[in-house]
Amino acid sequence: MPHKSNKRADGTNGYDKQEAKKQLGLRVKRARMDIDLKQDELAELMGISQAVVSNVENGLTTIDVPDLPRWAAVLNKPIMYFYEDEGIYWQHKALDILRMFPEERIEFVLHLLKNMAISMHELHG
Repeated sequence: MPHKSNKRADGTNGYDKQEAKKQLGLRVKRARMDIDLKQDELAELMGISQAVVSNVENGLTTIDVPDLPRWAAVLNKPIMYFYEDEGIYWQHKALDILRMFPEERIEFVLHLLKNMAISMHELHG
């Protein structure tokens, strides 16, 4: 499975890309407001410009998947907070999460997942 570092965290698999960017932007804005930060304060904590924060919140740009853990940490949200949307199918979520792993570790991660699935199947019939 090829590793694509340019994969976006905007749910572009399966529905309109512009709508996905808007949804991500709304989640970022809501998370920022939840911790009482202004855009410029978030930008300073992230080490980016206020314009980047504004563009993400307004759905003009999105967040690269490799940058998502940093956004999640600063905004005090789990990574999946940015993915939770009825428009994103679980298969696409799973692929996006797998793409976060270094390519050389994918086989190991898949092996772990397979063993977990087998164990769960054995437990739950």
